[in-house]
Amino acid sequence: MAITQKFPTAFRDYREIHRLPYFEQDGDGEPALSPSLKKNLRIIDMHTHLAYTFFYSKPIQLLMKSHPVQFITPPGRSVYLDRYFYSGFSYQDTIRFYRSFIRFPFKSPQENRYHTIPNLIEDMDRFSIRYSIILPIELPGSRNSEHILKSCRGNRRLIPFCSIHPFTDHKRSRLKTYLRWGARGLKFHPVFQCYPPNGIEAMRLFEICAEERLPILSHTSSTGIELDIMKKFSRLKNFREPLSSFPQIPFVLGHAGFHEVDAAIELCHEFPNAYLEISGQPLSNIEKIIREAPADRIVFGSDWSWYNPSLPLACVLIATEGNEELRQKILYDNAARILAED
Repeated sequence: MAITQKFPTAFRDYREIHRLPYFEQDGDGEPALSPSLKKNLRIIDMHTHLAYTFFYSKPIQLLMKSHPVQFITPPGRSVYLDRYFYSGFSYQDTIRFYRSFIRFPFKSPQENRYHTIPNLIEDMDRFSIRYSIILPIELPGSRNSEHILKSCRGNRRLIPFCSIHPFTDHKRSRLKTYLRWGARGLKFHPVFQCYPPNGIEAMRLFEICAEERLPILSHTSSTGIELDIMKKFSRLKNFREPLSSFPQIPFVLGHAGFHEVDAAIELCHEFPNAYLEISGQPLSNIEKIIREAPADRIVFGSDWSWYNPSLPLACVLIATEGNEELRQKILYDNAARILAED
């Protein structure tokens, strides 16, 4: 019997994940890592977000605790480890999703208000996550990196990256400022920023990152629920040029290519600086990545708070059952090497 078949993969919602032997329920009814695993596991989450705002939206108070609300896997929505987590979206869910983002420039969606530091730390404690990489996203004129870098200052467990839109003037001075404020890498998002990674201005930005030896984490491909006009920017073929042009820096392919997972694995074999960050991938694809990609270039991410961390973590724990060395590489060691963390 395959390892996957030994475990349940369908749940009425994420809170049922305690049916797996890796988890328990805490006093709030939320899933948490079992005590035995908490003793033995170290985890770096390479993909988390704090609340970001654009244009006329008021900034969220990132140091305040708020009631949990999640975009993709809220309580009551069925989840399946062997499918993409957003596959539970109904037509009405998709309409609500688009309405939230249409209003985003004027009013921050209610779900976005949960993306604060106390809520993130609470989930990190539940799942024995030692460090979380914080990934802001910038559009022209926004200041999310500045807000996040200042809010994370002094918290050793939060490792902030910065974001710079390719159309930003004075990219070098902007990046230098963010580095002084504690940025440890760059987040690029071809879909939200509507610009491909092989575009002239993105390549100029990556060149500055290469001079500073900064790792880059980029969203790749699409989930399928984005607007069609935005999908073309993040195709895997657009990453070949930056990977080959800047071999001296780690280039982390966020979500491991989503539906283009085969192309992501191919890039990982062709380019030694390509890493696969596996948030959002279903269990079967994570098993495929583990079989076919270099083991020292696979890193764990949750995409908090779009998904509850228990779901991507469960996929890794099942896929690495019986291989503790590989599990620790994916959950901690490979990311620690990128970040130069102990």
